Amino acid sequence: MKYRKYKVVREFNPAFDLNQIGSIAFNRAKAGERYQRLNIITAQLMCALTMEAVLNILGKRLFPDWENIERRLSHKEKLQKVAKYLKIDLRSDPFQLFQKIFKFRDVLVHAKPSIHFTDVFHESATDENDFPVIENIPELLTDWEKLCNLETVEKWRKAVEKMSSVLSEAAKCQDPVKIGGAVDIWGEIEA
Repeated sequence: MKYRKYKVVREFNPAFDLNQIGSIAFNRAKAGERYQRLNIITAQLMCALTMEAVLNILGKRLFPDWENIERRLSHKEKLQKVAKYLKIDLRSDPFQLFQKIFKFRDVLVHAKPSIHFTDVFHESATDENDFPVIENIPELLTDWEKLCNLETVEKWRKAVEKMSSVLSEAAKCQDPVKIGGAVDIWGEIEA
């Protein structure tokens, strides 16, 4: 069997795949599928991961030394650096949600145990056997758990897609959230 030599180049776009994971989780949550809460949390985490990927893609495109500096920059510093270069006002919509999205991610990445209690709750917060349903009793939820709802994740997903679009348009490049996965380039090398 004769083997051919190929030169293969693969440019992987993680923003697209991470956004797709978030989209699938969000759609499952909206459909009320089993484990809805886990799908909501997944969709919310994917917002932060997608945005981080977008910033790294654009940073690499705009700054030759990005790979040397990006590990030292926080997500906020990355956004500030890219936005300053592109002359984008971060006080404008949709950038207001950026910090909330990453605060949610950071709280989960650095999760700490906590104790919550109440001795009074409304009977509507119980199931058919009169047992309390934790998700229905706000006093028993952490701050991040209170953010786990369809309305919040829908707002965040729209904000991430808009931030990516605004940044990409200013950078005069295709929106990494909209472009499909990996770009593979290959060709046979002549012997």
